[in-house]
Amino acid sequence: MTTGFQPTTMMVIDPDTYPSLASLLGLDFLRKVAEREVRWQHPLKMMLAWESQSREQYLTAIDHAAELMVSVLERSPQKARAWIAGSLKRRESFEETVAEMICGARLERLGARPVAEPEGDHGRRPDYECSLAGEQFFVEVYAPGARPKEDIIHDVWFHLRDCAADCLIVLSVKGMKRDSKMAKSIAVHLKALISELKGSADQGASFWVPPRGTLADWETRRGPSGFSWAVGEEPVLSGRVDLDGVPGIRLGGIANARPFDPAEEARRELAELGQLQKNRRNVLVVDLSAKTVTRFLLDAYRDAAHAVFGRHAELSAVLFTWRFLGLEPAPSVHHELHSGYVVVPNSKPRAPQLSESLLAALSMPNLLIAKPRA
Repeated sequence: MTTGFQPTTMMVIDPDTYPSLASLLGLDFLRKVAEREVRWQHPLKMMLAWESQSREQYLTAIDHAAELMVSVLERSPQKARAWIAGSLKRRESFEETVAEMICGARLERLGARPVAEPEGDHGRRPDYECSLAGEQFFVEVYAPGARPKEDIIHDVWFHLRDCAADCLIVLSVKGMKRDSKMAKSIAVHLKALISELKGSADQGASFWVPPRGTLADWETRRGPSGFSWAVGEEPVLSGRVDLDGVPGIRLGGIANARPFDPAEEARRELAELGQLQKNRRNVLVVDLSAKTVTRFLLDAYRDAAHAVFGRHAELSAVLFTWRFLGLEPAPSVHHELHSGYVVVPNSKPRAPQLSESLLAALSMPNLLIAKPRA
């Protein structure tokens, strides 16, 4: 099965093109990634198989962040550099560390002179201590959903991240063993189905794999009608794709009777904060890049932020940020890396306030993501 979303062949990260990233991670690790000597799930390995334009945009952003972090790490405790490099090399912490590194790089560009992993009050160690325009503040970075999940639906979602579509996918898996090739094959089928729907008058389709079947037995039925089966004869995989026009691709479903609701997971992420500094200005940066950011998701996070303000009077503001690939002028032509920023200040009288100018600076768009190359 072929589709317009098929990844290209694996590339090698050129240390001359991405010198800061190569210096931070080391050439030996980059070689292992390119030669597939690391586990398939490592996000950097997956990134190297993306379509070339989006791959270059993303690697350029990370390389630029690593370049700006050089000054940050020079003024930070020595172990901060080793911690960031080691966290980037681990699959489970890569995305979280990218979020923290890009946040630190943006703060450096703002002139806030961030110090990574400073000593805090009572053993608390925030991600950054900053000072800008005479205002000292601490920054804690969270990346909800960034850690990989042990679930085949999450693996399918990972392979759909480069899929350009405004659609809702509901997926149900029963008795299917979690396997890297299986997740990738399911994603390929879904991408092909999305492409077919885009080129037809139909706005949705149901799909299923019969009991005891394999992906070679995949069946599709276009249109609004669904399908049914006898008790005890449930398909091993079933679901539906609807091109509903809501921006972005959203995936939800159940894997072996385990519910997966990204929005509900996101609302739980802000339940506990352990690194805020008492009687100081604190900014919580919530990086939503692992999510499909929609107006509904942002509204849910705003509500969660106000609930957090009620429990943490020392929190001055919450900054929501996310990085995403936009398609201009068409998916087959160009991928452009964008970023979004939304600041929610704590308006409660007891909270240590940040000035309007500082809040505006924190939400300044297009500060870091792209760095033109000569």
